[in-house]
Amino acid sequence: MLRSLFGGAISTYIPPNFIDVSDIRQVPDNQEVYADVDTDQSIVVEILQLAQEASDDDAAKFHFDSLAHDNDAEGYSTMHQTIPLTPSDVPGLLPTARMSFLTGQQQVAKFRENEPEARNLVNIFLAVFRLHEYETDIVITHNIPILIGAHSSSRETSQEGNLRDGIDEFKRIVTSFVINDWVIKLGTSSICDVETHLPLLSNLSLMVETVVKLRSAGHRVVLVTSGAIGVGLRRLNMPKKPRRLAAIQAVAAVGQGRLMRMYDDLFNQLNQPIAQILLTKNDIADRTQYLNAVNTFTELLTMGVVPVVNENDTVSVSEIRFGDNDTLSAITAGMVNADYLFLMTDVDCLYTDNPRNNPDATPVEIVEDIGALREKVMVSTPGSSLGTGGMTTKLIAADLATAAGVITIISKGSNPKNIITILEQLTIDPMATASSNPSMPLHTRFMKKSNATVDRKWWILHGLHTAGTVFIDEGAARAVTNAKQKNSLFAAGITKVDGNFVANQAVSIACQQDNEIVQVGKGLVNYSSSEIGRIKGVQSSEIVEILGYADSECVVHRDNLAIIRVEKTN
Repeated sequence: MLRSLFGGAISTYIPPNFIDVSDIRQVPDNQEVYADVDTDQSIVVEILQLAQEASDDDAAKFHFDSLAHDNDAEGYSTMHQTIPLTPSDVPGLLPTARMSFLTGQQQVAKFRENEPEARNLVNIFLAVFRLHEYETDIVITHNIPILIGAHSSSRETSQEGNLRDGIDEFKRIVTSFVINDWVIKLGTSSICDVETHLPLLSNLSLMVETVVKLRSAGHRVVLVTSGAIGVGLRRLNMPKKPRRLAAIQAVAAVGQGRLMRMYDDLFNQLNQPIAQILLTKNDIADRTQYLNAVNTFTELLTMGVVPVVNENDTVSVSEIRFGDNDTLSAITAGMVNADYLFLMTDVDCLYTDNPRNNPDATPVEIVEDIGALREKVMVSTPGSSLGTGGMTTKLIAADLATAAGVITIISKGSNPKNIITILEQLTIDPMATASSNPSMPLHTRFMKKSNATVDRKWWILHGLHTAGTVFIDEGAARAVTNAKQKNSLFAAGITKVDGNFVANQAVSIACQQDNEIVQVGKGLVNYSSSEIGRIKGVQSSEIVEILGYADSECVVHRDNLAIIRVEKTN
């Protein structure tokens, strides 16, 4: 099972039969220790100061020798050999990390068992992940007693371990290792007073303190902020938000600089560098610009910088706006492959009805099906007078983020310390709620979708403007949604085309089922709308006869086709 370590900063596989040793005895703060009580096997994950005296290639041997010294194994048999794993085998590791592996044996005794006959022959699998930018070595050891000493206290209580099973489990531990990222979105009502437009410095200070604590615990954090317009209104002594787009953009331009100065002053007091990133939809609609933005995020997070993200209101128009910063935060979470998205707002959680008007409204704590939720609860709560979002936009954001595999949480912005408490409680129990655990703050948690889309296909689904719709028959719908075959879309399965578009633009793929139009997916087309109109329903071999050329045998190649789960089938 995948377990969260060090308050959620790290996740990795730990076999289900291993127990957390900290439940039994005290464990150093820089260690996570798990043990199998039947075999005396143990798994230790340790965060250490980077061993400057060891090269990257020799790091595993350095820590193996240090372990031998700590175990009083010197003078007994030690041996070592490397394990063939490459960085591509550990996708959850930081891009700049260096890896070193080793397996060996040490003769060690349990605490206070000093006679030679009490020593056990222990096989040790060891991995070192080196994070130079954080001056940190993360050391993972899997210790397997393969020969128990005649006078060892383990002889009566434990079995000797299986070395073959051990190497398989160790590889699984290493390859599932993930350093986690978080995205936090702070709404306008959490930053500015909606009446006076005064900055809520107490809220901002608490949020900054929380972000820095998360960073100190090893998390990588992105902060998505609203508030530029609110801060601009205060600076210009304007009583309310203007109606004209040009005026709104001018106010945002005034406020954005002052907003970033507030953040920089607060973060600087805690010695935390930040960076401003301003985005529009155009920045992610172009593949090159999108990848540049992703690379910038990656570099900043690797450098230990907190990116502070806002929409570029000064140049945004309706066609290229995200619409609200809830959506922007979800897009950002998908771009950085975050593990959690926190939507900080002026309420604790989502309710079955508006709690301000209905005293019988009850909290919604865990959501696994957002579509079903919309039919059951009241979500039409408005945003603040300064913001652009409400609870409806948060559901849209949650839908986007969970589709990218990001757990999304709605929590109260005036108490950002809840973020740390929520993460700590989820480390203990991933399904914990406020109703089942008094220590858990009230919040709504949207679980990530099992069929999450990532990277290029997520970009196709959520980063590109839809230029039209291609309708397909049910046979084609079944073919392209077949998870095993991953078929391309061919002209033979197309029944109709809506809209005017050219080749390489993104279109919606839809199918009529039970008198209802269901979106099947989204893809980049190889032909224009007029060309598809001429070749719809025909075999690929006939395309050249109809058009006089055939740029591709398929209309949408499977690599450019992002599928949404078909909700209805015959």
